[in-house]
Amino acid sequence: MFSLATYAYIASTYTLFMALFVVHFVALLAKFIEWSAIWNMSIVMSIVEEKQGDVALFVSSYLSRGNRKPGFLFVLVFFVWTVVLRLSCLYLRSLVGGSGMVVLAAYTGLVCLGNLMKWVVFVVYFYDCKKRVQEKNCVAEESNIAIA
Repeated sequence: MFSLATYAYIASTYTLFMALFVVHFVALLAKFIEWSAIWNMSIVMSIVEEKQGDVALFVSSYLSRGNRKPGFLFVLVFFVWTVVLRLSCLYLRSLVGGSGMVVLAAYTGLVCLGNLMKWVVFVVYFYDCKKRVQEKNCVAEESNIAIA
């Protein structure tokens, strides 16, 4: 993604090439965000349900199958949070100059707060996906009983 963004900047004088690189960058960013939602939910699952590795990834992918839009939005919000936080830290660092310990302390506190919020959100998202799958299974069992 970084190389595509760099190429888009370099090719900014050629509109067609820049548009091509920007489209590829946005597509890769969307896939990265979607896979990050599955990855983060599998980390929560490995802690809560003690499933590790590829089992946690497969179950996470299965649980989020009908509910990927909220996961995508959660990761997108935290991605934007991270980028804005880093850019504001660089801007404040250039204004303050010197050691910038106050900027570093504020940045560290906001990163910790963001990580805490992210994991709480993904625990809630995990239980929501799990509840949706259980409800879907109950409805499927009831329809099988009604048919028989």
